[in-house]
Formats: sequence, C-alpha cells, structure tokens
Amino acid sequence: MQDNSLSCAYVAYPPLSKAYYSVISKANISILIDKSRLIEAIQTNLPQETYNVFSDPYMMSLLEQEICYESEIFIYRPKISKWSGFVVEFRSPVGMRNVQFEELPKWKPLDEDEDDKQS
Repeated sequence: MQDNSLSCAYVAYPPLSKAYYSVISKANISILIDKSRLIEAIQTNLPQETYNVFSDPYMMSLLEQEICYESEIFIYRPKISKWSGFVVEFRSPVGMRNVQFEELPKWKPLDEDEDDKQS
C-alpha cells in the first residue's frame, strides 16, 4: 500500500473479520477509517436527517459500496465476499484498479476459523 502512496484507506469488513482490519492497520497509512469512524464523521459533519442510514443495514452497505467503488484502489477477498464481487464487477469495466487481498506484499493468509476467533 505504501508503494501506491496511499495516505487514507477505508476498510469495509464484515463484523466477524476484524483480523483483516488488523492486517491493514499495520500498513502505515496515516488515516485508516472503518464503519465506526465513518458513522462518527457523518454525525459530526452532516445534518441529522442523514443519520437514518445507520439504522438500515442495506443503506449502510450501499454507502460502503459506493465509497469502495470511488476509491483509487479496491482491495478485496473474492473467495469469501460476494459483496466485494459487486464492487469489482462495477469497477473493472471502467479500468479501475482492484487488488486481491492475498496479492498484497507480506500477506499471510488467515484461515476462516481464525477469522471467527479474532472477532
């Protein structure tokens, strides 16, 4: 990630996959944002009418997918995430860069059981 000069990253991950956030947090990115920080930023900077997105999981998911769609680089796990597949499906035809999580340098794969233990 440092090779791409990323200074900010949004990490959208299922609640049971906090291990991935932990791996990305070691990438030395100055601003690392997850869902809780996104909610905090919206509550701090936007009108209260926008808060209803938090109570609707579908709307929150759409917001996160839009953030991921608009990103400079989208890092994803294709084998376990259909959600990410939708983002890649829309990004690829317009030439946007997508990188599989396992392709990152120094990536040590976690098995599915380990994901559950670390949540």
